[in-house]
Amino acid sequence: VLCDMEPRSVVEKDSLKRVALHYLIKNYTTFGQDDDFEDDTEDASSLNQSSTNHDDTAKTTADGIVALKHLVETDIDCIKVADHRGWIPLHVACSCSARQGMIRVIKILIDYWPESVTVKTDKNSDVFACVDMAGKNHATKDEVIVLLEEARHALERCKDNEEDGDKAPASHSIEALTQLGLNSLPEGQDDDIDVATIIEGVEEEVTSNCVD
Repeated sequence: VLCDMEPRSVVEKDSLKRVALHYLIKNYTTFGQDDDFEDDTEDASSLNQSSTNHDDTAKTTADGIVALKHLVETDIDCIKVADHRGWIPLHVACSCSARQGMIRVIKILIDYWPESVTVKTDKNSDVFACVDMAGKNHATKDEVIVLLEEARHALERCKDNEEDGDKAPASHSIEALTQLGLNSLPEGQDDDIDVATIIEGVEEEVTSNCVD
């Protein structure tokens, strides 16, 4: 209700430059089971409706995810807000990753903002350093690290594909066409041909391989 009445409140900062999402992740007791990912494909309103069809325990479990999604869907910029230490909500989630349900939270945050896995705090701590803050050894640590590494590698592959796509039309030459497997030009054409048109399909294919 509060988000609906005053959407901008979602990104309003307190004296520590924190927004509501920082506190939700830090203080909420549980976000459900870590393997309940199938529910995370739904939006907040759908999750809220489905939670009324379960017992009180299930409803309480779902409330954390519902609240998180409602905040982000109200103003997605809240996941990018850094507090007085340079901590974004993903850093907070990683530092609390020993708690039940935090893998779900981390996955949702990354899905909304994949680049967040590369953000560092003011002390130059990355997401992996924040995971260590949850304890040198805890039950879900290995799973959390795998999730973060896969997200980082997916982001790197995406950027590589985008860079390759940008480079392809830059060289308007027969050599560039040859590298793409286009070994011949229509008769009468020369090096001044606009290859951007010819390789448009190739460029679109490269871009389509970039996973969101």
